[in-house]
Amino acid sequence: MNQAGGYFGKKVEYKGYKFDSTKEADFFRHFIEDTGLKYKVHPSFELIPKFEVYDGLLNIRSMKYTPDFVIYDSEGNLKHVLDIKNSFKAPYGIDTAASNRFKLFAKKYQIPVEVIVPRTHDFRMKVVGTTKKFEPIILDDLGYDLRAVIESHYE
Repeated sequence: MNQAGGYFGKKVEYKGYKFDSTKEADFFRHFIEDTGLKYKVHPSFELIPKFEVYDGLLNIRSMKYTPDFVIYDSEGNLKHVLDIKNSFKAPYGIDTAASNRFKLFAKKYQIPVEVIVPRTHDFRMKVVGTTKKFEPIILDDLGYDLRAVIESHYE
């Protein structure tokens, strides 16, 4: 792994993947790589298709969202959609544009984006943009069922 710089935001290549930061690469190595989980790194999802305005005079580009990781269940359904951040707060974490992409993704695909803040031996997970306050949860693997976590979080 290229560890040059070693700070959040430094591009890192590892096993053919290009990660956006050392934290993202480390999260992959510690919590995804050797777990047997079905995953994709940086898959692209369309949020809004290209469309026309003024009777076709102008085309407006499509809008896509590329999460850092997607974990699938045994039937190939989305299980976890993960976005790695340095913090839950702007400017190092979730800015307004990211929050809006997360909301559009959840509306279209019916699964929330899980914002992940990695730590040395575990990670904090939070679902943002909800109508009820969702406090970060500390986890040490991706074996959890998000729906069950959310249900227990709001009991």
